[in-house]
Amino acid sequence: MLSIRRILEGFGKFFFRPISPINVAIYRIALGALVIINALIYWPLRFVWFGEIGTLTLNGSHMVAAPPRLNLFDWFEPSDQLVTAVLAIHLLAAILMTAGFFTRTSALIVFFTLTSLHHRNALVLNSGDTVMRLMVCYMIFSHAGRALSVDKWLRVKRGKEGPELGEFSPWAQRIMQIQLAMVYFTTFLFKVDGSMWLDGTSIYYTSRLTDFQRFDVPILFNHLFTIRLVTYASLLTEFAMGVLVWFEELTYPVLVAGLLLHLGIDWTMNIPLFEWLTATPYILFVDPDDTVRWIRKGREFAGRYVKWLAPQPATAS
Repeated sequence: MLSIRRILEGFGKFFFRPISPINVAIYRIALGALVIINALIYWPLRFVWFGEIGTLTLNGSHMVAAPPRLNLFDWFEPSDQLVTAVLAIHLLAAILMTAGFFTRTSALIVFFTLTSLHHRNALVLNSGDTVMRLMVCYMIFSHAGRALSVDKWLRVKRGKEGPELGEFSPWAQRIMQIQLAMVYFTTFLFKVDGSMWLDGTSIYYTSRLTDFQRFDVPILFNHLFTIRLVTYASLLTEFAMGVLVWFEELTYPVLVAGLLLHLGIDWTMNIPLFEWLTATPYILFVDPDDTVRWIRKGREFAGRYVKWLAPQPATAS
């Protein structure tokens, strides 16, 4: 029999039983790198996208994302200098978050400035930008600075803790996982509500969006059988990433299928950073013990060619 108490205990273990912060730390680095790349993409066109003489004035942005909203641009007189300052602060904070220096504070600044940029001109965004903004928000509350970070190095150097990784409550990481799964499952529900995905022809039409086309793959997109095969495989993968990924025995096969899906989309469609913003959170689903083991094996392999990367043998005290 399943009791309410056992259900609550299961939820408590899922959200609060301490685990290694290694996965969320790796994701912090990956997410931070993508935020930096995104900011560098913005930089040359910052006045076009966020300036008063660009595509959307501040008053016009209020019609797209109506107040109240979190937006630094609403607090100051509009100017090109303000655009440059906000984007420069955003870029600096993203670098600090990636390095894990004052991790939570830098993540908070990244979230504040990123949200301001998104609210200043929502017309230049795609769904990957929404994932980026949400994940940065959750990063504020995570223990991402407890590993692979300047913060960790400073605590060890000051004698506040040892070099070994501790274990911490993963509730923020769990919310990131749930958020990603919800993205996939709601996408699946949205698609099966229409006819083109159910009859297997949807990929035909998306492959004809020439404005987004990167490389043509005629062997897949010019034959009805392969079009239907890719369409249904995409649907199945999105369902699996929303539901089946939670089953331990299926987690890794589902993650591989999801990664192949995103690599295929990235190869065929030019939607900057979207696929990587969606796929990099996969690391959050990997077992931390497997992550540590794979890192060690990677260092052993690299250590054959670069000696300082090889794991150092433990010494007797």
